[in-house]
Amino acid sequence: MSIWDDMAKLAKSKLGSDALERIDVASVQERIIPEKGRAVAKRYSHGDEPLGNIDILPEYEFVAEAMRQGVPALFLTGKAGTGKSTLVRWLVRELDDCAVLAPTAIAAVNIGGATIHSFFSLPAEPIDPDRDYVQRPERKAVLSKLKYLIIDEVSMVLPNIVDAMDRTLQSARRNEAPFGGVSVLFVGDLLQLPPVVSTREEAVYFSHRYRTHYFFSAEALQAGLLPVVLKRVRRQSDLRFIQALDHIRLNHEHRDSVALLNRSCYRDRLGDDAAEAEGSPLTLVPTNAVATAINLRQLNALDNELRHFEASVTGHIPLDKWSLAVPPLLELKVGAKVIFLKNKLPEYINGDTGVVVGFEADSIRVKKDRTDNVVLVSRESWNRYRYTYDYETMRIERDIIGSFQQFPLNLGWAITIHKAQGMSLDEVTIDLGSGAFCEGQTYVALSRCRTLDGIRLVRPISMSDVRVDQKVLQFYKAAGIAVEPEQDSDPEQTRAWLEGKSDSQLH
Repeated sequence: MSIWDDMAKLAKSKLGSDALERIDVASVQERIIPEKGRAVAKRYSHGDEPLGNIDILPEYEFVAEAMRQGVPALFLTGKAGTGKSTLVRWLVRELDDCAVLAPTAIAAVNIGGATIHSFFSLPAEPIDPDRDYVQRPERKAVLSKLKYLIIDEVSMVLPNIVDAMDRTLQSARRNEAPFGGVSVLFVGDLLQLPPVVSTREEAVYFSHRYRTHYFFSAEALQAGLLPVVLKRVRRQSDLRFIQALDHIRLNHEHRDSVALLNRSCYRDRLGDDAAEAEGSPLTLVPTNAVATAINLRQLNALDNELRHFEASVTGHIPLDKWSLAVPPLLELKVGAKVIFLKNKLPEYINGDTGVVVGFEADSIRVKKDRTDNVVLVSRESWNRYRYTYDYETMRIERDIIGSFQQFPLNLGWAITIHKAQGMSLDEVTIDLGSGAFCEGQTYVALSRCRTLDGIRLVRPISMSDVRVDQKVLQFYKAAGIAVEPEQDSDPEQTRAWLEGKSDSQLH
């Protein structure tokens, strides 16, 4: 009996009818339209979710047990707000000799891990999956003792990186099994942030070497990949809003959903803060340039004294090598709108907004929009980690190699949609400008908000703003991962609500 047969039995016992079969990736890929080389702009994501007291779902227990039993590769996915990051943090607590990695520095900091490149000593250049990347003795010790590996934000991971990981682990562990016998969990929603192919040469390379530029096209995964889907949305509770988000996420019969959003979030709200969109709740925009322009214009309009707060760093990473949502130089005035970029329960959470009402010697007083109370905000730390092997305890340890200290705030009139990734917001203004320029962007913006009533659109959403990569949908469908929107128990009532109820209840 193979490991995959064992996993099928485990899945049935833990997940019942929700259990999915192993993905025969090699077969699935034959049904996917090959990738055409293209280059896209570099993007970053953001997420920071507290662990706290959580419900241990059957999916959590299944993933942990499957990894303990040695499943080669799992793929944990789910739509926005289903708790993927919470599961990652829970697993890190549950599993010994486990490393958690991410494709970008900001994502690695937010998840409390390291970047893929630093962990595997990969250079800052296009990665050749057929090359042996030299590992220092201390790094080989970590790789040889590693039991579990978690790759977060896998939607942004290229297949050559996965193959380089596989080759490096096999070499360091002298084990030709997939990933050298390490159980690997890939985490992410492929319908959100796409991978980055930044040069024409890379685009041509991927179109020739791999069927797509997504992680599942890696040669190391062709033997099999076990899918696990988190289905329960925790961020939103309104079924109609969840359904509308589903249709937009999947680009599936979404005309009514776009009409609903345009009617309730644009047409019926034209009188709400219409004079100055940037003065309304946090505005999400596509680009850094637009966000910076809005924030500086609003800050300069305030007559109060400008205060400067410089970040400090300790350890081996210089200030200019940190890439975070918090700025190295924070400039504020009394009256400035700010957004919180870290969790400190119960005072504030990532995504809270407020207004600066004063300054103390070592803190900033902010009146929160959500609760209308004033909190004292002190400097917080963001850490970068390195994994080492402790010969005395015979365990892999996570060591801090650098810390960044700054107030967990930034100007909060506007931020980019991608920097809002992972946030849960009560109110938001969305300005897509000249249009969404990448797959999943409109969905990410809309799904940040907890309620439909909390969204205000600067302009109506167009059908062309809803963009989905068909290769991902093909993969999900072939793999048995559901790509149908939440089913409406009463579609006639929904239609009536869309066409008639809004006249009396959406104004």
